[in-house]
Amino acid sequence: MYRLVIFILFIFSFSCFSANSQKITQLLNLAEFYAESGEYEEAIIRIDEALKLDPENDKAKMLKEKYELKKKHDLKKLESPELFSSKSSFRKNIIYDKKTIEQKEKLVSEFMGKQNYTMALDILNQMIKLAPTYSKSYYQMGMIYTNLNKYQLAIDNFEKCKKLNPKNAYAWFYEGIALYSLGRVDEGFKYMMKSISLAPNNQYFFQRLGEFYLKDWQLDKAQKNLEKSLKLDGNNDRVLLLLVTLERYRKNNDKALEYINRIIKRHPGSVSAQAIKVRILFEKGDYNNAMALEDKIKTEDNNLEALLTKGYLDMKNGKFEEGIKILNKVLNDDSENIESLMLLANYYNIQKDYNKMEELIRAISKSEPYNYDAKIMLGESYKLRNLTEKAMNVFLLMYKHGFRDYRLLNNLGSTLAERGYYSKAVEIYKQAIEKAPRDKKLSLEKEIVRLEELYYNQINPQDSSTTDTNSGSSDSGSSDKNTDDDFFF
Repeated sequence: MYRLVIFILFIFSFSCFSANSQKITQLLNLAEFYAESGEYEEAIIRIDEALKLDPENDKAKMLKEKYELKKKHDLKKLESPELFSSKSSFRKNIIYDKKTIEQKEKLVSEFMGKQNYTMALDILNQMIKLAPTYSKSYYQMGMIYTNLNKYQLAIDNFEKCKKLNPKNAYAWFYEGIALYSLGRVDEGFKYMMKSISLAPNNQYFFQRLGEFYLKDWQLDKAQKNLEKSLKLDGNNDRVLLLLVTLERYRKNNDKALEYINRIIKRHPGSVSAQAIKVRILFEKGDYNNAMALEDKIKTEDNNLEALLTKGYLDMKNGKFEEGIKILNKVLNDDSENIESLMLLANYYNIQKDYNKMEELIRAISKSEPYNYDAKIMLGESYKLRNLTEKAMNVFLLMYKHGFRDYRLLNNLGSTLAERGYYSKAVEIYKQAIEKAPRDKKLSLEKEIVRLEELYYNQINPQDSSTTDTNSGSSDSGSSDKNTDDDFFF
């Protein structure tokens, strides 16, 4: 037991030492950077921070002594009368010089590219002290905080940038992304659209806005922006793949096939594109071509899309054990892979393992909170289990988000009726009739008549001695207490 305690203490002290060592190295690198710019005061501040972590660090002590001497030498030069007769020798003029700021900005970009945000932020803070009205410093700081998922700090800095330069389209756009990431979705979209008004030919803005609308399942708006992006860059593979996803969400496999073929035409050897095409062909019912193409990618075990296709085909062909194993392997590499999560959720739903199904749908909702297929599956599983209120709330959430297809309207109408919201159910069923297949219309019309009678009796109980308002719902008691005054769309 004693040896175990000693070993744990050793591991803990070693990890602390390792973290301190890394921090000291960063601080000394920064000190050398500032010294190269002639900013010995800033260099000494960083060295003192390093010495607090390791007072006996030989390099830190050596650098401090060196830079203190150089600092004294600079101060003696500062007292020289010749200095004040020269317009370019005074170091403060060099610090504020545009060329110096641009050099620092370049270094910030290099550190950001290496994801060394500590050093990048340190330099930016110095740039802001030296040139507080230089808007790009705040913009770059906002970008760093966005990359660190510190979205409120990102917003604060983008706001400062915009005050100095209101026409910085990128500041508007990335502030929109930060707002979206904080759950302020409508506000985020508003800011992103503002950036497009400032830069109407920016292909990237249309692409990313379309991507965010796709995540939000606003498919028409996603399509509009992605098509605009494609007009500005017709060979953009990322946009084509997003359009493939969009059309697959719509179950429009012919259009999805058209987009994936455009990628394959440009990249005939792309295993990823071929793998996606296999899944589209299978969904389309073109099994022969799907399997013929699948033979070409069978040996590709290191490609994520090829692996996903193998798992997809195993699940569709009833090889569930193998399929689940492969899909979980995909999720180990890409935990937010929506297609893998949906395939597994659907399997566990069929198996009536609702706990696992709901866990997977929660994972999907983190990336796509309004994913239609996930939400409709969840709502219908609640309905099947007589959890009517939960089902109604899911369908209502989808309705509020803008979904108006027959399947949703029929589900929402029936759960509203079961909960005793008769006039709202009638309203939804009337909308469903417009979307319904011909063979469903008559039954809907009969249901509307029945609900209208129930609603009349609900609001005029004195006119009816016996009214059946018990919905049979098992999760909240009698529905005759519900009235449409309690319900809000």
